[in-house]
Amino acid sequence: MTMMFDVFLHAGQGTRLVGGVISRNDGEIHRGHLPEFGLQLILDAWRSAWVANAPLSPETEAEFAELWGLLLGRDVRVDSAGYLLRDDTLEVREPRARASDVYAGQVVGGGKDERSRYLSLKPDAGEFVRRTSGVIASFDLTDDEAWPDADFELEVTDGRYLAHLSANAWFETAFTGALPYAY
Repeated sequence: MTMMFDVFLHAGQGTRLVGGVISRNDGEIHRGHLPEFGLQLILDAWRSAWVANAPLSPETEAEFAELWGLLLGRDVRVDSAGYLLRDDTLEVREPRARASDVYAGQVVGGGKDERSRYLSLKPDAGEFVRRTSGVIASFDLTDDEAWPDADFELEVTDGRYLAHLSANAWFETAFTGALPYAY
């Protein structure tokens, strides 16, 4: 994965987060999706164990996991016959259903890991955009048009979305604001 930006975040303060992005490869921010870029950065920091420096509530963890799945697709567990499994026990779900029937047209891949077989589902860019407005209240970008670097300030609708960012942080990201499968 090519990292597009170095991201610098100041500790979140209430519902406000201030930071900056520095392009690593002359990457450009997709300006048509600025709020989504803000949410991508918050989620990317959450996924980075060494960046997220405070715990989130179980409800926020579950919401972030759902948003991550909308952004990049999610995996569903299946048995060798293609029946959906319960993720907590890896037993066949009741009522029994084949993943190919439930997720027709949404499967983009699959594999097997140490737990079970799985199918990878297509991201849902439209739903990610819709859900972004429930998290990101505003996203302002200040940049010099001659350079692909920018400072930003974002406001979230609830401070719980920044609870994992209680200290200054730096990380690399491949996100640019572009949305997979946004067609």
